[in-house]
Amino acid sequence: MRASVLRLWLTQISQFAASMVDDIMRFNEGLDQAIAVSVTTFVQHAARTRDTFLAILGHDLRGPLATITMAGASLASPDVGTAATLRIGARVRRSAATMTAMVDDLLEFSRMQPGKKMPVAASQGDQNKVCEAACSTRVRRIRVIGSSSTRQVI
Repeated sequence: MRASVLRLWLTQISQFAASMVDDIMRFNEGLDQAIAVSVTTFVQHAARTRDTFLAILGHDLRGPLATITMAGASLASPDVGTAATLRIGARVRRSAATMTAMVDDLLEFSRMQPGKKMPVAASQGDQNKVCEAACSTRVRRIRVIGSSSTRQVI
């Protein structure tokens, strides 16, 4: 675009003057500024759209996830089914708990805004319980990969 405009402009000029260099520079600076503003606006809009999508996705996943969690709890109940059913129920419950943690993280991420402070509500509590809860959540997310002779914890 820049080259096309300058080419059209220069074909209408019979003699090139020193003041025209300033005009060309102002044109280039104006075009550069317009491009910068357009890119910034696009990036901000894309970030807002992404954040909105993630928030909607996280929120909409909660309903089906609650159903899966209840189904896992039902299957894992000792009153229902066989030993195989209990194993399947336990697996469904673990998977649902992992997915719940991921959806919670997704919703927490979608609430954060760049450049803004993370909302913190101070309250009194038992630090031992907080640490135990954090560690138990982290332990549930650990996956072991590899064969039985070489295992890697992620």
